[in-house]
Amino acid sequence: MTTTTSYGTWCNRVDPYSTSLEASVEDALGDFAGDYDTDGLVAAYRRAINEALPPSVSLCGDEFIGPWKAEHGEFDDYPHDEYGGLDIRAIIGGVDLWKLAEQFVLTPEDEASEPVADPPPFASASAWADALDAEMAKTGKTAGDLISEGYADGSLLGVSLNPEADDERGVIVSTNGWVVYYDEQAGYWYSR
Repeated sequence: MTTTTSYGTWCNRVDPYSTSLEASVEDALGDFAGDYDTDGLVAAYRRAINEALPPSVSLCGDEFIGPWKAEHGEFDDYPHDEYGGLDIRAIIGGVDLWKLAEQFVLTPEDEASEPVADPPPFASASAWADALDAEMAKTGKTAGDLISEGYADGSLLGVSLNPEADDERGVIVSTNGWVVYYDEQAGYWYSR
């Protein structure tokens, strides 16, 4: 098993004026945010960012997670900062938010036909994480089993999952933006 570590947050690695990818997208769209499917755009932007990052590094919630010690040459084809570390800001700078945004412009027909989602059965991502712990204890299933079953069914314990976020890395993303991850060492689910 590879030991992972935080490479920093969205705020300290990408946008010092924003606390999350979602907030950065909203800020970029400004007064025109209502003209876009922002949930779809955020999901597509997150997917494009994760595709641009090295395979062993990912944006999980608002935090970049990667190997504690990269394999020799693993990041050679990616930009580096002045300290020799992976330059996440430069990598993300190569992802064209506005090109993605063109795909998510709402039309009057889109706005009229948007379904109203059922509210999740939990009050918070933290409560969902606690329920996942209880489900594992009750059923004896592993975190991997829960993740696989959840993405196969489209929901986990009544919370709809974002199918585009299935990366099999112990992280689950709901359609309402909740992110939970399983810490194998601690043996618990946590929310971000």
